Amino acid sequence: AFRHPAHPYTAALRASMLVPGVAPLGGGYATAIRGDAPDPLDPPSGCRFHTRCPYAIERCVQEDPGVTFLTPEHSTRCHLPLFDT
Repeated sequence: AFRHPAHPYTAALRASMLVPGVAPLGGGYATAIRGDAPDPLDPPSGCRFHTRCPYAIERCVQEDPGVTFLTPEHSTRCHLPLFDT
């Protein structure tokens, strides 16, 4: 699941990683994640990661996403899963 993230925030985390000898996801340079990190003691409403997700929409702010199974072994909690990653 981490090699093919379905949640945009997971994809952003993966793209921001620097691993010696390995190019960042998509090649080039690692990208910084913008926005405020969610407070684990007082998480935001809706999707806990909407404050940092580049694809967040109003539904993400208002509604907690349920689990979506992409395959029996791969699930995500996202209103807008990245199916082609």
